[in-house]
Amino acid sequence: MKFEFELPIVTFGLRERRKNNATVAGTVPVEIEVEECDLVDLLPVADVDFSPSPTNPTGFKCLNGDLYVPLSPCDTLPRTVAPYSSDADGYLFGKVARMVRTSLDNARSGRQLSRSDMGYHQNREKHLEPLEDMKLVSYDKRNVSMQIAAFRERCDRLLVCEGIVHLRVAEPAIGVDVVYEEEARRLSIRPVWRSSTGIRKAAGDPLPPHALFRLDDEQGLRDFCLAAGASEERLANWNSGRVRIVDATRLQIDSTRLSVFAAAARIVRQGWGKQWLGDDPVIDGIFEIVDNHTDTDFPDRLGELLSEAVVLHKAGTTVFRNEVEAEATKYVVDMWEARDVELSMGIEGSRSMRP
Repeated sequence: MKFEFELPIVTFGLRERRKNNATVAGTVPVEIEVEECDLVDLLPVADVDFSPSPTNPTGFKCLNGDLYVPLSPCDTLPRTVAPYSSDADGYLFGKVARMVRTSLDNARSGRQLSRSDMGYHQNREKHLEPLEDMKLVSYDKRNVSMQIAAFRERCDRLLVCEGIVHLRVAEPAIGVDVVYEEEARRLSIRPVWRSSTGIRKAAGDPLPPHALFRLDDEQGLRDFCLAAGASEERLANWNSGRVRIVDATRLQIDSTRLSVFAAAARIVRQGWGKQWLGDDPVIDGIFEIVDNHTDTDFPDRLGELLSEAVVLHKAGTTVFRNEVEAEATKYVVDMWEARDVELSMGIEGSRSMRP
């Protein structure tokens, strides 16, 4: 199915009757062909409610091994956006709008905006003018082509089924955090929406949970929580109604491997640039693997390094910012070592309640 968009872009160009180049913002037409499928081919996998109080669960469906969630009816899918408008968010144009706003704001502060765009900046609800109507003598075509290519790449994750646009997403998980408050320990257990690129590692992103479990891995979740000191009552109070599994055979993530990467990513995120972080090849190895891999594609060496990091911290080289982090990571290491034993006995896959 074809969609025609007016993509907001920002570039450097020279307007007619102007002497100097300036930052200009406009739109360019982009036609996207989106894959279609029949309703019978899009198979239900799970309904997950990510809010603390179950309200409107997100339905995950599967096509050819990929998971999709509903994004928008075809007839209401946004075709463009005014970067400063109140509705300049969402999957298709949120990142684009932020990029245009940042570029215009930076150019304005540096007095590199054309008069037309300076006026646009003050009238924030105004939609951008098509680039072809702006009477530019020249502009950075390569830069515009790169912005169009990035938008096309985002659209590659779209799928149309029965008049609804769906978005390809990563498999969600159950996250567990070990928290100490007023000398008391508690566990935070909740569904986690994973980024399409896996656990995020940027400085401004939230920390990953201490451990992550596949939606159907009830036994693995239970074992971790009991090891962390959770009571049977607490586990009974976990609102499993927030996750309803329709077809567990479509779930693919490995709880132990995902938890290992999450624990390692926490070391990197919390220790980056900090004076308290120790100096040791083990720590360097963790940083190198986390920086260059994703949570579903990393060498087994990371699990070994994490185990060595726990021993290293106990011996006096600071790896974790506090003992809560060290203790929670030890529980993940126990999972990893138990997995090694299972694999050596010929038992494959993480523990689960699959039928």
